[in-house]
Amino acid sequence: MLYRRARLVCPLLALLGCARSSVLPEPAAPEVSVASSPVSTPVTGSTNSWTIVSNSDPHTYTSVSQIVLEHISGSRTARDSMTVQTQYSLAFDRTNESIPISGRVDGFAIQAGNRIGPASQSGIPVLFSGRVTKGQIAIDPASEPQVAGTSIACPNSWSTMISGVRRNVFLLPSQISRGMTWIDSTSSMTCHGSTPVSLTNRYTYRVIGEINRQGTSAILIERTGKSLLNGQGSEGQHRVAIVGEGSTSGGFHIDPLTGVLLDAEDKQETKLIITSSGRNQKFAQTIRERITRTDR
Repeated sequence: MLYRRARLVCPLLALLGCARSSVLPEPAAPEVSVASSPVSTPVTGSTNSWTIVSNSDPHTYTSVSQIVLEHISGSRTARDSMTVQTQYSLAFDRTNESIPISGRVDGFAIQAGNRIGPASQSGIPVLFSGRVTKGQIAIDPASEPQVAGTSIACPNSWSTMISGVRRNVFLLPSQISRGMTWIDSTSSMTCHGSTPVSLTNRYTYRVIGEINRQGTSAILIERTGKSLLNGQGSEGQHRVAIVGEGSTSGGFHIDPLTGVLLDAEDKQETKLIITSSGRNQKFAQTIRERITRTDR
């Protein structure tokens, strides 16, 4: 029973799948501040500000997530792990007022641990597109556009596969400077088995500066954030309630001219309580993710 339940938790937390995601950016009037803590990565460039010129060409990426899941029961902790890998292409035209986003997922694989058990996904390739409505980004399957305010049907394999793509996309101001910060927030729907779950993230971005990244100039942008999730539904004869919260921290390396993502590293930690028929189960999950551009 423990790891049958855990099998459902992993795709929810590890992938944070979203059939619809909304971003509430504040790049037009960003908060500007000076970093108060030491920067771990040396800043090598002398430039203090950059003008980003949009590049709408598609680029290809690989996302690899290493996940550790723990079930906490009294003084005992059961642990397992899994690896999720996604290959996809992404085009993001920042010059268009609607910020059209397009791409496709060409590969998706889950290598699950012994206790979590095998997992599989079908339907590759998955085409997706994105739009902006009143400052909100929505990324949907190209053949099944979502309507604002509607919930997704669960289970939903597409929401799982597209989640790695969603973490790649954020709104970058056209003018950025060292020490500058801005905030965005996302809201999305995902699935725990047949139970829909709402997920809200609030992120803070901070421009560290230009560095030498594997022989290439790149601007390092740090991101920290908080997340909340909540859901209710039925699985068989059981009424299920889900609540949780988490934090994330990581860094994006972007091209100094175009703002195109070169690579990213992120760590996510989440605590979750699943209540079924009056019984609480507590989970803790740590995800270390790396996104790499593969067409350089």
